[in-house]
Formats: sequence, C-alpha cells, structure tokens
Amino acid sequence: METGTGIRFSVLGPLEITRGGRPVRLSAAKQRIALATLLVNANHHVSPDKLIEYVWGDDAPKQARAALHTQMTRLRRALDDGADGRPLIETMGAGYILRADADTLDVERFRELAGQATRAAGAGDQPGESGLLREALGLWRGPVLVDVASESLHRDEVPRLGEERMRLLERWFDLGLRTGRHEEIIADLKAATAEHPLRERLWEQLVLALHLAERRAEALEAYRHVATLLREELGIDPGSELQRLQQAVLNGVAMTTTPAPAGPETPPPASVPRQLPSDLARFTGRHADLGKLYDLLPEEGDHRPIVIAAIGGAGGVGKTALAVHWAHQVRDRFPDGQLHIDLRGFGPGEPVAPATALEMMLRSLNVPADQIPTAVEARSALLRSTLAGRRVLVLLDNARNTAQVRPLLPGSDCLVLVTSRTRLAGLAVHDDARHVFLGRLPEAESHTLLGKILGAERVSAEAEAAAELARLCAHLPLALAISAEHVTRRSGARLADLVAQLRDERSRLDLLDVDDDPQMSLRAVFSWSYQALDPRAARAFRLLGLHSGTEFGIGAAAALIGVPPAEARRLVEILTDRCLLETGGAERYRMHDLMRVYAGERVEAEEPVADRLAAVKRLLSWYLHTVDQADQVLNPQHQGLPLPPLEPSCEPYTFSGYDDALCWLQTEHANLMAAVRRAFTLGQYGVAWQLPCALWSFFNLRKHWDSWISSNEIGLEAALLLGDAHAEATIRTSLALAHWDHRQFKDALPHAEIALALQRDLGDRWGQGNALNTLGLVHRDLDAPEAAVVCHREALAIFTDLGYHWGQAIASAGLGRALLALGQPRTALQHHLSALAAFRAIDNLWGEGIALTDMCITYAALGDHEETIRWCFRSLDRSREIGDCNTEARTLHILGQALAATGCPVLAVETWRRSLTIFDHLADSQAAQVRASIAEVEADNGFSAESMLEPERAWLSDITASSRVISSR
Repeated sequence: METGTGIRFSVLGPLEITRGGRPVRLSAAKQRIALATLLVNANHHVSPDKLIEYVWGDDAPKQARAALHTQMTRLRRALDDGADGRPLIETMGAGYILRADADTLDVERFRELAGQATRAAGAGDQPGESGLLREALGLWRGPVLVDVASESLHRDEVPRLGEERMRLLERWFDLGLRTGRHEEIIADLKAATAEHPLRERLWEQLVLALHLAERRAEALEAYRHVATLLREELGIDPGSELQRLQQAVLNGVAMTTTPAPAGPETPPPASVPRQLPSDLARFTGRHADLGKLYDLLPEEGDHRPIVIAAIGGAGGVGKTALAVHWAHQVRDRFPDGQLHIDLRGFGPGEPVAPATALEMMLRSLNVPADQIPTAVEARSALLRSTLAGRRVLVLLDNARNTAQVRPLLPGSDCLVLVTSRTRLAGLAVHDDARHVFLGRLPEAESHTLLGKILGAERVSAEAEAAAELARLCAHLPLALAISAEHVTRRSGARLADLVAQLRDERSRLDLLDVDDDPQMSLRAVFSWSYQALDPRAARAFRLLGLHSGTEFGIGAAAALIGVPPAEARRLVEILTDRCLLETGGAERYRMHDLMRVYAGERVEAEEPVADRLAAVKRLLSWYLHTVDQADQVLNPQHQGLPLPPLEPSCEPYTFSGYDDALCWLQTEHANLMAAVRRAFTLGQYGVAWQLPCALWSFFNLRKHWDSWISSNEIGLEAALLLGDAHAEATIRTSLALAHWDHRQFKDALPHAEIALALQRDLGDRWGQGNALNTLGLVHRDLDAPEAAVVCHREALAIFTDLGYHWGQAIASAGLGRALLALGQPRTALQHHLSALAAFRAIDNLWGEGIALTDMCITYAALGDHEETIRWCFRSLDRSREIGDCNTEARTLHILGQALAATGCPVLAVETWRRSLTIFDHLADSQAAQVRASIAEVEADNGFSAESMLEPERAWLSDITASSRVISSR
C-alpha cells in the first residue's frame, strides 16, 4: 500500500525505495546516507550536525551546512518530494524531519504491529498476539541498511533498531513456550543463538525448549556451549537463570512453567528520573511550533547554558500536549533524566508553592529528606548544586507566574520547558526565556485531529459538518476532543447532529462538558483563568464579551468598559497576557467564539441589566461619532447628520488624514454592520438609522453593496418604528443612492420619490436638495433625462440659496450628466467644469475624482479622444490617490474606448483587462460591458500584439506628457 507521495521505504534490510511498485534509484552515496538517517529517525527532528557527521564523518567540508543543504535539495528532487502538495522532507528549525507512517515506512509498520500485539496480549488473545509478532518479524529482510556506508549511522542508529527486533523476537519465543509450541520454535531458536551468540536470554529459551521437548542431552550441550562461550569471550559465568535451567535438566525436574516473559527494560536508578507523561498518539501538526523549539536547542559543546522555553496559550489550546510531545522527541539529549511537575497555577486547587515543588524535585533526584533545607532559597541552591554538570530536561507544567517558576530553575546544562496561560514576561526579561506562543489549530490540522479520533473515513464522509464542528469548537484541541468523544459514545450519531446542537450558543459550553471529569470541561478550563484576574480586569473581560464583532480596537474596548483609552489599553494587555484575548494586529484584539460565549455567561451572571445596556449604548455611541469623524475627513464639507450627544466616558477617534480614516472604516466594516444590527435589536433605533447614513462616504468608495443596502434596510425599518418622518426621508434617500449605485434603478426610484415627498412636507430644504439630486440620478439612468434636468436644476438652486458648496458641486455634476444624456455635451462640459472647480475649492478629493471622470465621459461624447485620454490620466491619478477603485475601473474603461478609437487596439485591450480585474473584484455588473469591448476589438483586429505595442505606447506618451500635471486647486 502506498500513500502520500506514492513512495514506500524499507530500511529493515538493504535500503529500498519504490514508487508504484517500481524501484527508485539514488546513485549518490551521500544522499542515500542522508535519507537513511532521516528514515531511521522518521517523524523526529534530525539536527544538521548529526546529518553532517553521518554523511561525511571526519571528512566534512568547510562549508558543511551549505553542502548539506545542497544534498538535501537534490534528495528532495530525486524523490519528487511534495507530489501531493505536502513535503515529504520538511525543514524544521535548523534541521530536517521526514514524515512517514506505517503505509510508507517498514519500520513504522513494524512498530505499529508490535503495538497491536501488545494490545492483543492485554486482551488475552494469544493467537492474535502470535500472528502479529510473526508478521512484524517477517518485515526484516536482513542486516539493517547493510548497503548504506556510514560508520556513524551503523554505530549509533542501527543497533537501536536491532534491539527492537530482538525484544520482539524474544517475546515471540516466550509466547511459543507458554502455548506449548516448544518443538516448533527450536530450529528458530538455534538460528537466533547462532546469530547472537552472547545474548543469554535466547540461550535460556533454547535450553528450556529442548528440555520441554524431552531432548535433555541437547539441552545440556546447549548449556555447555554457551557457558564456554561466555567464559572465553567475556570471562564471566552464565547467569542465574541459565544455571537454574541446567540444574532442572540434570535433576530431571519437569518444567511446567516458563520463565517470566521479557518485560519492560529494567527501570533506571532512582537518581535518574524518567517522569515525562505519556505522549499522545493523536498529537497532530504544530510543525512550526516544534521548529521553534528545536531552534532553541544548544549546539553540542563542553558548556551548555540553561535553555528555557516558555510555551504560552489559552486554556485548551494544547500547551501541555506540545511540551510533552517535543520532550519525548529530544529526551535522548538529556541522559541524566526528565523531571515533571504540575504546578497547578490555574485549576481548582491552590498553586504548588515553590518550596513544595523544590522538595518534590530534590527527592526525585534521590536527595535524602533529612538533607533538604527548609528555606526556599536554600532548596533552590541545593537544586542547582544537585543538577550541576547533569543534563536534565525539566517540564514545569501549568505555571501561575514567574515568581512560581524562577526558584525551580537549574544553573546550566539543562532544558526547562514551562507551560503557562500567562506570557511570563519576567522570565523572558530576567532569565532569557524564549516564548513559543501557541495559537489555535489551523483548519487542516483540526480536520486531521478529528480524523485521528473518529476515523479519517468517517470525517471525510461528513467533511462539511467536520469543518463546521471545528469552527464551532474554535479550533481548540480540547474542544475538538470533547466533541469527538460525544460522537463516539452515541451509537449511530452523526457529526451533523452534534453540529446542529453546537450552533446554539446558549448550550454550547454545556455540550463541551466531560461528565466524569469536570476538570476537563471547557467551562471549567476557562474559569480558572478568569478567577485568577483582579476585579477590574475581570469586569473588563465580562464587558468585552458584549462586543458582537470578531475583533475590536482600544477605542471600542474603552467605550464598552467605560474607562479612558489608556486604562483600557492596560486592562486589555492584562487579558492578553492571560491568554483570555488574542491579538489581531496593531492594537487589535479578539476573543475566539468559545471564549466569547463564556464571557457572555459571566456578564449575564454578574453584571446588572442596566449596566450591560449602558455599556452597549456607550459602544454604539462611540461607533456613530467615530464614523462621523471619518466621514468629515473622507468627504470635506459634506453636511452630515445632527447626532445625539456622545455617551459619557466615550472618546471617539480623530483621524490624521484620508488614508487613516479609510483604513479604520475598512478594518471596522464587519463591526459596524454588527453595530447596526445590535442597535436595532436593542431598540436603539436612532443609531440603527443614523449609522448607515453616516457610512455613505465609505460605502460609496468601497462599494460594499450588500452591506450598504442591508444596513440601510435595517435603518428604514428603525425609522418606521420610530414614526420619525425626517429619519424616514433621510434613510430612504440613502437607500435610493445605494440601489442606484448598484445599478438597481427601479428599486431606487420609489425610495427617492417618497423621500422627496416627505422632505417637502417637512419643509426641509437641505433634505429636499439631497432627495432631488438622488431622484435626478435615478431618472437619468431610467432614460428620463428631461426629468433628471428638472431635479438637478431645482437642487442646484436650493443649495446655491443655502450656500452649501458640496451640494452645489454634486448638483452641477448631476446636471451635466443629465444634459449629456440629452445630447448637449458642450453645455454639460460647463457644468462639469463648475463641479470640478467647486470640489477643488472645498478640498474634496472624492468629488474631484468624480468630476474628472465626468470630464472624460463628456470629451468622449464630443469625439475628442486625445483630450479624453488626457483627462482619463488625471482622473486615474486622483482615484488611485484616494483608493476609489470603482472610479478607477470606470475611467480605465473609458480610456480603453478612447485608445481603441485612436487606433491603439493593443493598449485598449490591455487597459480594459486592468479595468475588468477591478470590476470582477467588486462584483460590479459593468464587467460585462468591458468583456464585450475586449471581445469586439479582438474579433475585429488581426494584429500582432508584440509588433504594435511599442509604437502605441510611444504615441500615447506624446499626447499625455502634460496630463500628469494637475493645475493647483
């Protein structure tokens, strides 16, 4: 069976590589050695120093690492590495790791079968155990890697594999003796003792098998042979078990039982602790994080300074699993032992005091109790003395803070892994700890983890449900494991059934409980971090749970909490340090969905309804006033809405310039839409209609049509519920503009007509002017230019009378468009020039860009294509400066038409394609017109693009030499 890249490797004998059953040849000896080294260390990091030693030995080149990199590159190429999109050999830290499973590598299959045999033995299935052992042993084809010429490899790695085989072989012989198959195994035992003549355990099994077969003479001869061999080769007598067997044979004692089967290796002395918890078989991914940990390992040398790795992350993210998994991979580098202490920094009980932890560590190192001093400082000094010169790995799990950890640090030569829900900044500053911050699992790794627990076929069969399950579990390994356990314990349950239940936020954490182990329930895991907060930080955490967006900034946090921004920043940093918040960029923060649900539970349980409502009102007020500030920057002199007073304890943002305002609005887009919905749900109908109106300039620039229309529809419903005619007229004008801009003219018309009628009834002249302008735009695009001219002329008269320059500019632009539609381009041109001058006078860049585009369209209508091209370049400069993508695309379309009309079809098509890219990105229906233009020109011109492009560009350069210089405004 072949999976992954389709390659299968065999190292249990000569090195073999096959793909699809066909051999793959590696002619370069150095590549064969490098590959063999990675294979015998499959799924474990291999340092470059080890590879260099095995590949070159004492003949390593001066630039050994560069030479190794070259060999690895060639090896990957030779293996066609990454054929399925995932590299077979990965770079991890400074070294490499080869990923292989039982279907890819024979030694992994050997170990898998050995594990299955152990489980069969535990279940009392002796036939099954025997068959699995025989299958595993049958994978061996001869001496390991006999054809790979590396002295170091055969000295350091091959014996380890040989020992694994011998332990399994001895288990198989023991099983044969226990099940009465002694006659059958004698021949195999004779072959094994001949191959390994100094291995006493095999001789014990052979003597016993011969005795049980009543072949006493052969049994005694076997004993005499091994006794002589041991004396001559090693100068020792046979062990006690062999001597006992000899006496049993001499005395004719019937042997009805067998010696104890080979068990675990003899435990190390008490002074060499081996305390690492078991590695998780289902551990998944985290390759980048493992690489960071490998990078921390010191180079081999006489003096090795202490290395401290602080693994941080939220509860349930898998910090301990990562630490334990990596500790097992590198434990061979720490031959003097591994210490492990759960410091219980976050949990149901009190944290372990440093004095207690020190006593536990010292006693594990075989320090007598009566020699352990009382004072923490003295115990800490004794620990450093005890570990001096020893290479020990210390895993300090679940630390509360730096003060709990620092007394437990060795002096040198050791590796300390610390896991904590805090960032342990003091440990980094004072003790040079290196941080590895653990985030949630990527989507692919979440899928893989579910597959390891539930079975890959089952997860693939419900791929969509599995993806949603991972999202609802916030890609937290603990939540995924609990969810998977819920599915496995219910016969016939589907992933989709659990997903349907988890969609309800009110019961989500209930479903992520563990009935027989409350400490593993997600709610409990979160609570330990929350309960460790001081009152002000705990209140901040609760109130931030009221934010309905995916992430937020300091200003929004300050509004919710009701404190100045500086205090909000301090509180948010505390929550981030405790991993209750995640960073999402520069001063951006977020809670994952499950944490937000937990915060919501706490705020409902601990904050009065009035306080919760006040916090949300502050947030909505802050958003409304900050959007208004941004609108003033994006659209100078545009008269906004009269806003209600700012809620107490709110400080809206002010913006340094155009880009700053536009960037903030784009970043907050999702939050602002959530704020509109939240305002409506809470009955804050004023904000629900004012906020969409205040966002007009942003929507007009960025063309988020779905948000533009849906938020205005909510605003209209809010205005109707208020019974406020002014609010209804204003929001209908805004909604009409949204539909018009999205080229939904028939949908726009009734809103514009109703808005105008309401404004006339109210006597609001400013509102009438806006409604008239909007209605004029709609009439023109519904092929009623005469009606459009009437509307724009009336609007212009109103705004001129009011002295509202922005309104005059917009009305002039609209009037010019309507006159152009009536076939009066020269009259239209005068109005567009007036609009351009007016927008420049009030320093409104957006309006200037619109007016410039109108000039392009008008000159195109006059047939003056060269002048059209000049104005197009001016318009493009302005639209790109302000980030108006839609206007840029429209101008590029016009420019392409002018280029095609002046005999530059290649440049025209090139220009249209740039326009098409933008329109497609915006999902703008004008993309169809551009495609039609491209198709028409390409069909009509049988030209060679390469031969015509340069002359066209030269001509274009001549006529646009002055177009980049825009007259001073």
